[in-house]
Amino acid sequence: MIKILLLIISIILILFLVIGLFFLYAWSARKTLLKGGDTWTAKNLKIKRNEQNISKNKKKNSSKFLESIYKQTDEFLTEKNDLN
Repeated sequence: MIKILLLIISIILILFLVIGLFFLYAWSARKTLLKGGDTWTAKNLKIKRNEQNISKNKKKNSSKFLESIYKQTDEFLTEKNDLN
């Protein structure tokens, strides 16, 4: 009888411990779990950028991209014409 009582008490203690840990976890992450907010945001980070380098890189990348599109389109059309 004592063994059964000790088993029931230990199961209840383990259950309370698990529930307590769950609530501790939920409380520590309350912004995401309870309120549905974001955990981390980069809105307030100040990023230093050099505007001249960004505009030059965009122009270079866009021209390379357009060149690759032109080459692929040209290859496709020449293959299509060769098949006909």
